[in-house]
Amino acid sequence: MQVISIVGIFHETPIQSHLLATKGILKYLRETIDYGLWYRRGKYFSFNIHTNVDWEGDVDDQKTTSGCSFFLGECLISRLIKKQASISLSTAKVENIVSNSCFT
Repeated sequence: MQVISIVGIFHETPIQSHLLATKGILKYLRETIDYGLWYRRGKYFSFNIHTNVDWEGDVDDQKTTSGCSFFLGECLISRLIKKQASISLSTAKVENIVSNSCFT
């Protein structure tokens, strides 16, 4: 998923390496079409999101890095790590930005 997102950034002005990467992605998808996720049957089966924030940020630009992990039951199904676009002056503002970034 991450590779597809990176290649998708360059869809307006692609170069030869982007075409090769896209062909590699398609080959991988064709070879793994029968793969899937296996979830154990049990009582506990809910969707949870866990967030985390690097409060100190980057020493160069002072921006924080946040992360979200998405769980279905006990199984991790996706994660997101993102540097914030702006500098936050309060922890409440950072928590609000992180919560919103998990759903966009």
